[in-house]
Amino acid sequence: PGLVKCGQATALDGGQTYYKIALTQGQAYSISLHTDHSAALYVFDAASACTASAIDSACASGGAKGMFAQIVAVDGGSTGGVFTPAASGTFYVVVDTPAAVSRGAYTLKVQEVTANKGLVIEEFGIGRPDYIALRNNGSTSVSTLAYKMLFLRRYASVTNPSYSVGFPDVTLNPGQTAYFIATGWPLKPGEHALTSYLSPSASDNLLVMLCNGECAVDGSNVIDVLLAGDRTNIAIPSGIQFFGDVAKVTSDDNKTSYQRLSYVAGPPFLATDWHVAPSTRP
Repeated sequence: PGLVKCGQATALDGGQTYYKIALTQGQAYSISLHTDHSAALYVFDAASACTASAIDSACASGGAKGMFAQIVAVDGGSTGGVFTPAASGTFYVVVDTPAAVSRGAYTLKVQEVTANKGLVIEEFGIGRPDYIALRNNGSTSVSTLAYKMLFLRRYASVTNPSYSVGFPDVTLNPGQTAYFIATGWPLKPGEHALTSYLSPSASDNLLVMLCNGECAVDGSNVIDVLLAGDRTNIAIPSGIQFFGDVAKVTSDDNKTSYQRLSYVAGPPFLATDWHVAPSTRP
């Protein structure tokens, strides 16, 4: 249907390809599109009429009956999101285009998303001192010794060095959280020192990755990610999918921090799992 807009200013008047798929209520699905041309990705309930108005309604349903992912630029790129059906049923996943001249190769992936049930980044604080809190979100005890954090900060067009930061040998029981403080700062009772200093500021665009061992260049061993600020200024590893945008903290004084809001995804990773809130460091 050439009049489909899915909330966009202009209609998607090019060719479309429809994929029919059965999805389960309450199960989160990662749906992603990588293309070499301008394209759009959307999902709608097969029970809806196959009309422009019905599809537009599904796109605007907030995930109840469908979803819409941002249009890929003229020269291609990636887009996607996580869709959780409100009811089990049949859905259409559609690769659409804004004009007849928009055509070419693309890769469409639909994957079940499982909640991160291991070690996760619970909080990342910027100030005096900088710190990271890790939580054991699994069902068995975990030692932090084998894990590494790769931290990259970039201000505007200036890239600062990345830091590979290690953790001391701290055993976290299920549901337990520990605070790790940048080296060189006094520790409060129960806190632990990182193997390196950190130097983020509130104005930075940040990429923080928690990895099982040294972080691989392609992101293949990443188990959790925090991405905040302008992602166009951050070199994101090819193997990482992070959907949505996390707003930056407002100051460098530890009054606010990046905090886990939920544990929906991992991987792919979602901005909706994060928010900025008053620091919880004791």
